[in-house]
Amino acid sequence: MRILWAFIKKEFLQIFRDPSSILIAFILPTLLSLIYMYGINVDSVNINLGLKLDDANPRVVSLARSFSNNQYIRTKVYDDKDAMYSDIVNSKLQGAVIVPNDFTVTLNNGRTAQILVITDGSETNTANYVQSYASGVIYQWLETTGYSKQQVSLIDPQLRIWYNEKLDSHYFILPGSLAVTLSLVGILLTALVVAREWERGTMEALLSTRLSRLHFVAGKYFSYYILGICSLLFNVFLCIAVFDLPFRGSYIILFLVGSLFLLTCMGIGLLVST
Repeated sequence: MRILWAFIKKEFLQIFRDPSSILIAFILPTLLSLIYMYGINVDSVNINLGLKLDDANPRVVSLARSFSNNQYIRTKVYDDKDAMYSDIVNSKLQGAVIVPNDFTVTLNNGRTAQILVITDGSETNTANYVQSYASGVIYQWLETTGYSKQQVSLIDPQLRIWYNEKLDSHYFILPGSLAVTLSLVGILLTALVVAREWERGTMEALLSTRLSRLHFVAGKYFSYYILGICSLLFNVFLCIAVFDLPFRGSYIILFLVGSLFLLTCMGIGLLVST
């Protein structure tokens, strides 16, 4: 144990004197967290929506106004359907709504009127947003224009969102990024250590001592495991304190699972380094 602790002490001194290990353990995770926080976002997006109103009834104009007043939708009214289709193909629009010329007459007769909603399926998430936004605006318009008794279903579903009421994508992107960060940190930290001993000429000095292979591997593991755990704790601190993510669960389980994952990644790094 005295030999092992001496080797571990030597490793910690080498870590403190080598800025690359500190950069990998703390600066790299910080940059990754900033990218995942501000560069990646799958939340509700603002969409550009084309409107083609074939029915000139004033109530249809109020429907178009409902689309314009929605905070997530930027609308553009078209007279030429082909021009609107061209803008969808050129990605200037994420979707389109076409109101047929018999829309108001059909509603007044108590029948179900149809509205065509076109979405760009090349971006699946955006297409789902277009569909849900358009449907929501139309149903809300029906309720406020006197058609609710005829056209709105008697079933009124009440939506409740558990665990992430705000539908904030960062609630799962940032915790998921911890695994990516730990993979990079664990592998990069240990992928350098054995090769660096040979490059700096210190491996021959170590081989001339009473240091065994078990001492060597355990010492490398322990010192860089401590550095990796500090990196994990630093990332959790960033998520909770800086990016304001709620933590609901057990810190002990997070520590144990993170340790097991980190040790596995470090083993891959040591294999690469050897």
